[in-house]
Amino acid sequence: MKKISLLTIVLCLTAFFSSCNKDKGTTNLHIKIFPFQVIDEPLAKASASEAVTKLQVYLFDANDNAVDSVIQNASDANFGTIDFTAIPSGSYTIVALGHIGSTLAVVSSPTVAQFPNGIIPDAFCATRNITIGATADLDLNMVLDRMVAEFRLCATTPMPAEVASIEINYSASGTHFNPTTALATSNTGYSFSINTNGYAGQLVNPHCTVLLNSDPQTMDVVVNAKNSAGTVLFTHTFTNVQFQRNHRITASGPLFGSNGTGSITFNNTWIDDTANW
Repeated sequence: MKKISLLTIVLCLTAFFSSCNKDKGTTNLHIKIFPFQVIDEPLAKASASEAVTKLQVYLFDANDNAVDSVIQNASDANFGTIDFTAIPSGSYTIVALGHIGSTLAVVSSPTVAQFPNGIIPDAFCATRNITIGATADLDLNMVLDRMVAEFRLCATTPMPAEVASIEINYSASGTHFNPTTALATSNTGYSFSINTNGYAGQLVNPHCTVLLNSDPQTMDVVVNAKNSAGTVLFTHTFTNVQFQRNHRITASGPLFGSNGTGSITFNNTWIDDTANW
């Protein structure tokens, strides 16, 4: 999998030398996150600061108990500067999650998390195990990988006025995931509905990101165009579509005016896949 965002995280572990803190064996943990421009990235030519609008960083102890956490927005003046103070010596896991959107993921442990409200955003994730000593300094580099794939539909016929929404349905996947593996832990299916009000007469390009239960993963995709009452007006089914994290599948064809079933052949070495039907 190619790297979409490079985050250099510098952890400065400075022991307290006061008699009180020395007895406790605590350490201040300072994390510096620096986004870099990435030239060879498949889905968006953007630096990490542009691709990530929300940063969630968690520190879990050896028993997977949350010791501390920091949540930041890209608009924050101190975005990418994180401080954990008075951390006792021991083994810890850092979970770093970056994504677009304002809704926070629910991160319960290094292996249990969920995107709420049935929405999977464009997201990047990494975990790292560290050992903190009372007098040690530690510099750490972490790379956040894109943890999602994307399906994009390019309609070649204008959208009729009666279409109020376009629904993309995946036969597998889910919103629960393991931050350590960056894979979905639920696999019963995922649906995302896009409000199309205001786009009548235009060539629309609905798209949606999805978590994978394995990488790569094969699943079916059903795209429904519905009216305001929820009635399906047009539908297209794509069978045996092979998805891979950090890759986009693009299907192009007459979404409106006909119904149909097709398939997409995916080459693992491709970055952007386009299929016509």
